Amino acid sequence: MTVCTASAAVLEPALGLTFAPVPFLVAAFLLGLITQGAKIATDTVVQTSVDDAYRGRIFSLYDVLFNVAFVGAAGVAALMLPPDGRSAPLIVLVAVIYGATAVALRGERAKG
Repeated sequence: MTVCTASAAVLEPALGLTFAPVPFLVAAFLLGLITQGAKIATDTVVQTSVDDAYRGRIFSLYDVLFNVAFVGAAGVAALMLPPDGRSAPLIVLVAVIYGATAVALRGERAKG
């Protein structure tokens, strides 16, 4: 998960700040892969650390929360974006959030 979020922190502004169609499409594709990679890693953690009696319920809750967050993030971005859809500050903000998440995950891993 740390590698996924750190990669996103670097790739998103590198490809997105150009606002050119091809790098933007590449960024969308790679960020989709990164998101799925992080979700698979999280699913693995849940599968290995949750008791069998609760696993199905935890997966259901986790999937619902993931989908709500995904749709909610799209809604918030739509409200924040200017009419032309180009916002360098939003791209930088998302990259900073990815970076902070990578640092937090790295710190958590060092503790465990």
